[in-house]
Amino acid sequence: METYDFYSKAREIARKLEKENLTDQASKVVDAISAGSTATEILMILRWELDQVLLNSPLLSGEIRNEIFDFICKVDEVLN
Repeated sequence: METYDFYSKAREIARKLEKENLTDQASKVVDAISAGSTATEILMILRWELDQVLLNSPLLSGEIRNEIFDFICKVDEVLN
């Protein structure tokens, strides 16, 4: 079974958000990793922040939108 590195993927998504001039959103994603005290809390914060990106960034490229959606689906799998 292949493991999924949520933190590395979140940082990768944050870098891509910065490239799309979404620096505030990128910062929130990176900050979520250090803000939570447990892995579950961190994943919940990441899920929330990335969901907000999808909802509030209509001009986001399809590639990053798909990566965020996949990330959220993987978070949902481990939290449910």
